[in-house]
Amino acid sequence: MSASGAVSGRRWWAINAAILLVFSFVLTSCDSVVSILSPTPTPDIEPQIINIEVIDQENQAIDSAIVRVQGTLQVDDNDNNGYWIRFCITGQTISVWAPGYALQWQDCSTGLSEYKVTLYPLAATNNLTYSWLSAQNCSGCHSSLGDRNEFNEWQLDGHSRVFTNQFFWTMYTGTDVSNNQSDRTSWEILSTGQRVRQTHDTRFGPGFLLDYPNDQGNCAYCHVPALIQGGMQAGQLRDVIGNLPSAAYNAITEGVTCDICHKVIDVAVVDGQQPYSDRPGVLSFSSLLPDPGTSFMLGPTDNVAETLGKYSCAPVFSESRFCAACHYGKFAETLVYSSYSEWLETRRYSERVIAPDGVTKIENPDYRSCQDCHMLSTEEISATLHSNRSACSVANSSIQNFNHNMMKYEPDPANPSKYIPTMIQNAATLNVEYVYNAGANNIEIIVKVVNAKAGHKFPTDSPLRHLLLMVEAKDELGNVLPLANGSTIPVWGGVDKNVLGMEDYGGLPGKIFALVLADKDTSAYPTAAYWNPTKLVTADNRLVPFVPDESRYSFSTPADMRININVRLVYRYAFVDLAAQKGWSRDDVLVVSKECRVEANDTAPVPCQ
Repeated sequence: MSASGAVSGRRWWAINAAILLVFSFVLTSCDSVVSILSPTPTPDIEPQIINIEVIDQENQAIDSAIVRVQGTLQVDDNDNNGYWIRFCITGQTISVWAPGYALQWQDCSTGLSEYKVTLYPLAATNNLTYSWLSAQNCSGCHSSLGDRNEFNEWQLDGHSRVFTNQFFWTMYTGTDVSNNQSDRTSWEILSTGQRVRQTHDTRFGPGFLLDYPNDQGNCAYCHVPALIQGGMQAGQLRDVIGNLPSAAYNAITEGVTCDICHKVIDVAVVDGQQPYSDRPGVLSFSSLLPDPGTSFMLGPTDNVAETLGKYSCAPVFSESRFCAACHYGKFAETLVYSSYSEWLETRRYSERVIAPDGVTKIENPDYRSCQDCHMLSTEEISATLHSNRSACSVANSSIQNFNHNMMKYEPDPANPSKYIPTMIQNAATLNVEYVYNAGANNIEIIVKVVNAKAGHKFPTDSPLRHLLLMVEAKDELGNVLPLANGSTIPVWGGVDKNVLGMEDYGGLPGKIFALVLADKDTSAYPTAAYWNPTKLVTADNRLVPFVPDESRYSFSTPADMRININVRLVYRYAFVDLAAQKGWSRDDVLVVSKECRVEANDTAPVPCQ
């Protein structure tokens, strides 16, 4: 028996014997729900032992259930040979759930000491012609009720903006934002029989359909999953794009819409680790799809108010493998999307159990799933163990409000009409030191960059994303000092591109952190067309969690003058050349910066504060 993850067994009866505390619940159904957000009064009766008998349709006992009195902290599993509660008065409701069964509710009756609840198994077959629900079906209950604002949060998130943003469809079609299209690919058959692409005019950028005009590709399985029915693509993605922006706002054009995730009961991975590379997106989902005219929803908690349709809890909702199918992707032999595997390699976060003394195993207090960081407040979970915040857990009675704005887009203080992903800001730290040698007319700047907050490489997933480190030194008159020694940003950091929101950094002192891929056929790099065979140009130098990257820059200085140092780390969503071709507008995001003033007599190593 468990009391909110506290004392087990009969001792529970002695704890807070006359107190019923209220906790929140997550609304995971798209149907109308009964609100239990108001406080439950303390009953003016003596505590009693109430037995809940949980059976299946064959009248067989179920020993894996979780029993709750909703609106209270009363919760029990079968750790004491049965299910027991203290208070259950008229007006309250008991909820009962077990793995593989739909959640059931039972109204309480004051004075009744025994209840029998029958659980019904989830359907073993799926409706292969199921039509995915639009998020609009969910907006009525999930947009303004208390602090449950999932619909509005999701609307800010990238999962909902596959078509409202212009990046995906312009890359798929090979057009710019004004529908100007680059030339189609020309192919050549070599004497060896190998089919290779020719260099051709791509003044409006690359596109999947330019290279493979008669192929659907596998893009929809992650980007437009509601276009998939029964594991097959039920329409042409090019037709959906061709009808934009006048296309109906429905489940297909909503991108990764609510119904896609809230039908998932499990996600297939190999040996509990990596996903199947040939089963991207929804192809790796085990989804439960109801028959026509019926309603069914899955979510991360058994503590949900009674719905008009069936509901069940799925433990996978708090596990990182839920995200694996779309955040791990190989194209040919190149691993392109890799945030899930990078998280697995970050053992500080991905290992649930550790043995600090080499012998005794304990829960890892630093364990963080994808959802822990991207769907919850870090302040809220910082003092909890994963078992106390896991989906469908008897120990989880409070952490059940999951933010669906996964990169935490918020208004830019400098321009409130624009939203910026605040998770990117301060995800890395900068340590800047300098050694000023006035006699030699030289200043050396030492920069250490650390990925301090991301549980994977930074940046991650799309190879278009990269970080730019700029190191600048000026004299007291504002003149830029010449670089004497150190790396410079390559030309693809931007030279005379004049793209709105992106500065030209090519040639400046600094470096780029990126996964740089080259096209195997044309050797062009950095390539954005990674649906074609690609190869690494240089070693992947993106920031690994907690591993410092150090670089040094020496500048020639005038004698006996103050020097101003400015170091910036900027996050960029796409190559500036590509943004210029496509007509994209996606502002750079300042991650972190350091500025300091160097006095002429500073001769020892000094940190920038």
